[in-house]
Amino acid sequence: MAPHSPLTSGRIARFWAPLAATWLMMAAEGPFVAALIARLPEPKLNLAAWGVAIAFAMLIEAPVIMMMSAATALVRDRQSLAALRRFAYALNGTVTAVMLVLLVPSVFSFVAGRLVGLPEDVTRLAHRATALLLPWPAAIGYRRFYQGVLIRRGQTRRVAFGTVTRLVGMSATGLAAYAVNTWPGVAVGALALSAGVVLEAAATRLWAARAVREVAASEAAAGSQELSSATIARFDPRRRATCAAQVLSHVARPRCIMTVAASGSRVDTSSWQDRLYRPVAPDRRAARASARLTAIPYYAWAHRGKGEMAVWLPRDTKSLYTQPAN
Repeated sequence: MAPHSPLTSGRIARFWAPLAATWLMMAAEGPFVAALIARLPEPKLNLAAWGVAIAFAMLIEAPVIMMMSAATALVRDRQSLAALRRFAYALNGTVTAVMLVLLVPSVFSFVAGRLVGLPEDVTRLAHRATALLLPWPAAIGYRRFYQGVLIRRGQTRRVAFGTVTRLVGMSATGLAAYAVNTWPGVAVGALALSAGVVLEAAATRLWAARAVREVAASEAAAGSQELSSATIARFDPRRRATCAAQVLSHVARPRCIMTVAASGSRVDTSSWQDRLYRPVAPDRRAARASARLTAIPYYAWAHRGKGEMAVWLPRDTKSLYTQPAN
């Protein structure tokens, strides 16, 4: 894609289609796993246990879900890449630790048996499946971080390639375990899903290697603020929607609009009474007020809200006024 080519429907479709395909492929996982479990012994018990196990896994996974959005919006240079990667790895370790605590037999029995109210046989099967899903949250957080880097660089097809790897790995593992037919159905489903997401995480890291090198080679823009853990923790994807949209518009130049801020002064127009023009003062003096100036690219002006604008700025006060005509 050309970095400054017009944003056309075709360009949007080429950017969006791999992401849409990714979600369609992931949506096929549920029916596939359910079909495997339904064809193995005691399908009712195992399907019930599967619903509980995957619910626990997704609940623990929830804190890492927005990692893709965070990486898409925040990874712009070497420093931000390293900072968000450290944050992602720490978060992955934390959710894995939480899942390990849940897997303590007494804890799981209390949560699933007493709080949820599951029968003992369903609790036992759900515990086994949840144990097999232990890699799930960290693998999801890991691959979503690198998927965000790819999306930021406009390489959405590589995101889809990773998901294809996930589906192939999940299907091969599930069918092999089904053929052996020595495990309960819920364990077969959990093993298949875990194998798929781990393979997807590895494949996504491989596909993102070039993008990571490119980002790691870029220096932070002059005057830009370092990305800290506190900034990441406060990240609000709704506030970053503009940045995500600009990734699509500037896919080969992965950064948000750059602004330049400076201190300056402006003519004090408080006494003008809404008149557009005033005579030039004979002594070339006029009241001035301090002002904070923010320069933005001209093409982005229509997106910044209502306000004042100056296209040409004088470099010094001598240029502010001209001699009055005689």
